[in-house]
Amino acid sequence: MMLNNANTCTIYCCRDLHGFFHLLQNCEKLENNFDDIKHTTLSERGALREAMRCLKCADAPCQKSCPTNLDIKSFITSIANKNYYGAAKMIFSDNPLGLTCGMVCPTSDLCVGGCNLYATEEGPINIGGLQQFATEVVCNMWYC
Repeated sequence: MMLNNANTCTIYCCRDLHGFFHLLQNCEKLENNFDDIKHTTLSERGALREAMRCLKCADAPCQKSCPTNLDIKSFITSIANKNYYGAAKMIFSDNPLGLTCGMVCPTSDLCVGGCNLYATEEGPINIGGLQQFATEVVCNMWYC
């Protein structure tokens, strides 16, 4: 459903993946709202530890649930081997918006939700964090 307010701004009523309806905020609030961006907290050591936890499953349910068909196993393997450029190259070749997607993708509903480690004590692999880590490292190399 779509509504127009006096400022000709469009407001949407959206249904999320669980069937719940939400009204998006008005334009003035959205203009400076970056709440949906997840900033990575993974250090290099944390990213390596997280990448080493990956089981590299044969059927890879994380890859099956990725809407961009990202080769998750391969980029995580590259991170585990300290090949951050290779990981970012895989991410960007599958999805030119890899950095942005790493920040805003609802991974808990998609790839992370499909992770075989989801029910373990340590929890699922932080796929979005690893994606964001690899792309940020390479972007910092290119732009700094």
